[in-house]
Amino acid sequence: MQVMLSSFPGTISLSLSSVCPAQCIWCPIGRRETKLHKKAFMSLEIVDKVIKDTLGRYVGCFVFADMGEPLMNPHFKEIVLRIRAAHPESKLILGSNFLLMDKNMADFVAENFSHPIIPPSITIVGGMNDIVGLNIDGVTDEGYFAVKRLPLSVVLGNLVYFIKVREEKKSLCQIHVSITTEPRYYLELGEPEKSTVKDETRAIASLMRGLLRVGMGDEVNSSITATWAERNRWNKPKSNFIPTMPTVPNVCMNMFNIGLKCFIDTDGNIIPCCLDYASEKVYGNILTNTIDEIWNGEKRAEFIKLITTVQYDKIGLPCSICQD
Repeated sequence: MQVMLSSFPGTISLSLSSVCPAQCIWCPIGRRETKLHKKAFMSLEIVDKVIKDTLGRYVGCFVFADMGEPLMNPHFKEIVLRIRAAHPESKLILGSNFLLMDKNMADFVAENFSHPIIPPSITIVGGMNDIVGLNIDGVTDEGYFAVKRLPLSVVLGNLVYFIKVREEKKSLCQIHVSITTEPRYYLELGEPEKSTVKDETRAIASLMRGLLRVGMGDEVNSSITATWAERNRWNKPKSNFIPTMPTVPNVCMNMFNIGLKCFIDTDGNIIPCCLDYASEKVYGNILTNTIDEIWNGEKRAEFIKLITTVQYDKIGLPCSICQD
């Protein structure tokens, strides 16, 4: 099995937080099922080391989305400003549940996530600009609360204000909304009887398309359910081959990201994948070695060898029981 590899990561994902106020049914961090033995927030020391290790290197994108709610990091604004100053060429992606996207934060994000990657004189249709993403998983209080345990009125109010301030500041950032309703989640798990509310996917999509600039960069997508929150409950080995097709390798869904995207957790560990929420498979720590040394080091090379030959049992946790 071939995987696209780069000698230096084209995308760097900074896990600014390992905690979150939401309790999403599809997220093991949100479900509070695992005690994470790592810092709650990424420090400025780690961010500065990332900047030092990437100066003079092209990084196409920095992501602030994985593992927890990035807006909870007390240094969030300073981190964004430092990354933007060091890498003005890079696209920025923020993923948030919008509970903390109050007016002050919305003003900051709209102003600093407004960077065009290509000259603004060129018509931009796709995802070339900075992106701010969120999940809207219900259009009624009951439907939304069933997924996230958050107040829909606050989140929608914050989103509407963010859209307004984006227009006022002529921000070029795109808004991407994903939808994973409770009924769809349990249906895809094969446990539809667990659903407690009706499926509001179509109603959410209709509402969001009325609010956003769909067709001009903004997107509304019904997400594919990942099962990472269920793997410890299932605790079953990941087969090297698709069970229904015994001669076809059971390829990891994150293979592309594993080859090109560098995930850094709140402790500064480089890990293979955002689904490794407990940092069970660590290549190295950037406070000890450089990103270059870790990215091209023996631990990552061995991992790439095993995952491209679908030897999940030899990799061990979390890949050995990950069904995604």
